[in-house]
Amino acid sequence: MRRLIALGVLGFAFSAHAAPPPSYLALPSGYTVGRTEYHRYDLMEVSYPDPRSGGATSHIKPSGHWWRIDVSGDPRHFDFTVWRPALEGAGWTVLQAQGTFVLRRGEGTNAGDAWLKYTGGTRFDMVEIARPTEITLPSPGAVIEELHAGEDVPWLKSLPDMKQESFRIDEKALEETLSGSYMGPPVTYVSYTGSNEIVSLEGQRAYETALRMARWTILRSNESGVTTAHYTQNGRDIWLKVTPWPGRLTFAFSDVGAAAAAAKLRAALDKDGHVALYGIYFDTNKDVLRPDSEPTLQQILALLHDAPRLSVEIQGHTDSTGAKEHNQQLSLARAESVMRWLTEHGVAAARLTAKGYAETRPVADNKTPEGRARNRRVELADIHHK
Repeated sequence: MRRLIALGVLGFAFSAHAAPPPSYLALPSGYTVGRTEYHRYDLMEVSYPDPRSGGATSHIKPSGHWWRIDVSGDPRHFDFTVWRPALEGAGWTVLQAQGTFVLRRGEGTNAGDAWLKYTGGTRFDMVEIARPTEITLPSPGAVIEELHAGEDVPWLKSLPDMKQESFRIDEKALEETLSGSYMGPPVTYVSYTGSNEIVSLEGQRAYETALRMARWTILRSNESGVTTAHYTQNGRDIWLKVTPWPGRLTFAFSDVGAAAAAAKLRAALDKDGHVALYGIYFDTNKDVLRPDSEPTLQQILALLHDAPRLSVEIQGHTDSTGAKEHNQQLSLARAESVMRWLTEHGVAAARLTAKGYAETRPVADNKTPEGRARNRRVELADIHHK
């Protein structure tokens, strides 16, 4: 543990304009703020001796402002003993008063939560913690919404002073959610730009809080500010990646429930005779349906109820990793799990067959992780399609 203060600013980004230091920065009589270097930062670490424990206390703070300030005035008489009364009078608390001087102001508040480090001379560093950004998101409803370019996604929200820059749907795209797991295809991309200077960790914190309140499950939250989440309430199945950057905000999501809607399944079967399903989930090397498969299974059930003359082959497909015999057994067992679920929910067994194809019918390159993810799938095929 370190004995002396370390105040570091990591991953900072230059701001488009230099914000002046806050008014509660107090200097002694005869001195003023001279040259100022200003940045927005993503991560700030502070540690200092803790007199209660004898160890060190560390703080990791998301987002805020950082100033490196030169003092104008007679340098011969400027030191901490001269400066200290003015700082304490302005509400600063001295945490360390030897060698490197450390002060804090506004602990536990949203107004002026700041740190100051001074090592002598007429230059010092100061950081101010950004006030938390608050976002409220509605939960996706049971009815699948129609999405249009230029309009907000009903269950997402951009930040103030930001406008939609692009909206596109990529029918073949995949986006990683966890190591070896992907959402899509398809993937919808929506990006916003504007004057809002939110930085990655501040935005990450705000969106994570809002998503949890809207009943999303946070899957991953990495150090670069990217958050991935999954929503399986109200019969929906949505995967989401949120990437906030200074002046830019991007959403990437795969609405598996919309892609598997019964009407879309029927249209694909009428057109091509088969359709791939990416909303049926199994753990690695297992054939037990995961609970988050429910929305897509319900769509298949609706399709078969609405089309009583339709008979389908349920096909299991794997990637090329693993032994062929194992892949064959696994693909068949997964297809049979889907068939069993459907018969347990009222579909006549005579309308269903299950078959495992292992890796014999790839739809993408097995040499890439994304290609293998696309090849691991369940398909429906119309037995009577010509």
